[in-house]
Amino acid sequence: MSSTSDKLAVLSAKLDDLASKANSIRHERKKQSAKPDELPTTSTSVLRGRRLTHVPDTPLQRIPYHLKYHAQRFAGFMAIKLREFRVLDRSVKMIVLFVLGFFLFVGVFAVRGHEERGYIHNDEREEYQEEYDSSEFGDSRFHKALFHPVFHARQVVDSMKTNFARDKFESSHATEKHPYSTKVSFECPVLSCVNVALAGAVGDGMTVNTETIQNALDSLTMKAQGRTQTLAFPPGRWLTGPLELKSNVKIVLDGPRSFLEAVKSTDLWPIDDWKEHPSLPSDDPTPIFRAFIHAYNQTNIEISGGGTINGHGDFWWDRKTDQKYSPSMRKKAHVPNLVHLVGCSDVKIENIVLTNSPHFTVRPQYCNKVSVSRIHISNPANSPGTNGVVFDSTSNSFLRDSFITTGDKEDAVAIKSGKDYHGRKANVPSKNIRVEHVTILGGHALSVGSEMSGGVSNIIFSDITFDGRNNKFGVGSARVKTMRGRGGVVDQITFQNIRGWNALYALELYEYYSKQDTNVGPVSREETPIVKNINFKNVHIEGIKRYAGVIAGLPEMAVSNLVIENVHLTNVHKGWNCHKFKECNWPGGGCSYGKVSDVKPELPDGCVLDQSMMPHRQTVGDLWTPVVPRTGFLG
Repeated sequence: MSSTSDKLAVLSAKLDDLASKANSIRHERKKQSAKPDELPTTSTSVLRGRRLTHVPDTPLQRIPYHLKYHAQRFAGFMAIKLREFRVLDRSVKMIVLFVLGFFLFVGVFAVRGHEERGYIHNDEREEYQEEYDSSEFGDSRFHKALFHPVFHARQVVDSMKTNFARDKFESSHATEKHPYSTKVSFECPVLSCVNVALAGAVGDGMTVNTETIQNALDSLTMKAQGRTQTLAFPPGRWLTGPLELKSNVKIVLDGPRSFLEAVKSTDLWPIDDWKEHPSLPSDDPTPIFRAFIHAYNQTNIEISGGGTINGHGDFWWDRKTDQKYSPSMRKKAHVPNLVHLVGCSDVKIENIVLTNSPHFTVRPQYCNKVSVSRIHISNPANSPGTNGVVFDSTSNSFLRDSFITTGDKEDAVAIKSGKDYHGRKANVPSKNIRVEHVTILGGHALSVGSEMSGGVSNIIFSDITFDGRNNKFGVGSARVKTMRGRGGVVDQITFQNIRGWNALYALELYEYYSKQDTNVGPVSREETPIVKNINFKNVHIEGIKRYAGVIAGLPEMAVSNLVIENVHLTNVHKGWNCHKFKECNWPGGGCSYGKVSDVKPELPDGCVLDQSMMPHRQTVGDLWTPVVPRTGFLG
């Protein structure tokens, strides 16, 4: 009997224990039903259907349970709503299928369009290709197609940020008469000087003085007889059309309140027909609007005084303010330069401000002995084609002690020598030019090329500052650019002692300026460019917006004697790019020979091969026969 009573006692204890557990579970279920949107925040057991589910202790481990719980509640809610509103009717199904089909069509179209049209726009192709190649969208056709709208959106946002960040320059004509002076601050003797105000010009910003000022210039030339004559502009806004300078004439804008301004009307801008060298040239065999300040085959010319030359380029950039300058007219004539001197010698431009240039700001072409110093170029960030100082087929010249702000995608300083066939036919190189102590506040680069068909040699850029700390787009790079078909020889180019902040690149050396050619081209003395003896030394830049540098020669005519020395770059967005152009198909990219030392970040292996590895070129008739480098190249 005792054994039976013991068994009953044990069984009774077990029943009591089960009853206690059932009560605790029932209590937990009541708590859950009272707060359906909350899950237990402490370790406990929850009854799910007929199973006990253990909820983890830590918040991080409880996240999947919370997500699953709310997902189930949302799915239940949607199922109820779908049943209530009877969304699954046949007509609605057809609409859903139509929408899905439309998006599928758009996706396929985007992929095909992406593969057919290539780059988005010519002036964005470099930036686009870089971002496209390094994008994180994946490698599939569909993923790459998604990059187009993203790139467009980002360009719009960046443009808005840049426009808000940069001050707008007011470039309108005077709406009421501006006060002006008839006196200058220096002695102006009658025998050697003419005050434009006393000659009949009116500096109120509204009166057009083209004829009066040009007559004064011509009269000074007639009585010059080898002596320098001065045309003085007192403080005021002197509105005029294009002016032609003559030999032995000095223009003086007397102080910072003296403005020489261009009219905003094509009626007063003659169009010059294109003529071959040594006559008036243009960029291409098409006419050109006459430059605001121009001179042809003159000597001993000077522009100085501390005033401002305003080209009112916004009239030409907009191209909607005058019916005469229609789209058809745009195709017939190039936009004018601000200061364009052709075939001149002994030219001095100093202590002057040049702003709102329609096209190139200062362009000496086929000139000799041009000195430009202490100038300030200021063109808006979104202005097209507003290169700063362009030495074009010019020799024995210099630019120093100046500040330059150009359009964000334009060259601050450029060295050119003609384009393709006409450049080679003229055969007038740019040589013996020195650019030093120049600060770049806006603009893409210091550039040699790409128009260098007449040859470029002995160019020195020294003590240059790229200051992009107040420019979100980025400022500057040291660049040598050309392409197949240009021809010409680029030799002895030195970039040294460069300091910068927030630059676009540090260095760029590439021979694929136009990406139309995709295959290794035939090598000829006429059309294959030769680039050699390029030096990048003592470059220190903090903050690179794009690549540290781009190096890409032609596989059929590699760059030789390239020296990159003491180049230190910090906060670089991307490293060196030696494979930007697929036509440069050597294993290490670069297609260049030379010497690299003390460069941080380091260049990729094989980007620049040691100069001792470069084979000698062999000649057969008029053609260069390229020799495969010892490392070999693909294709």
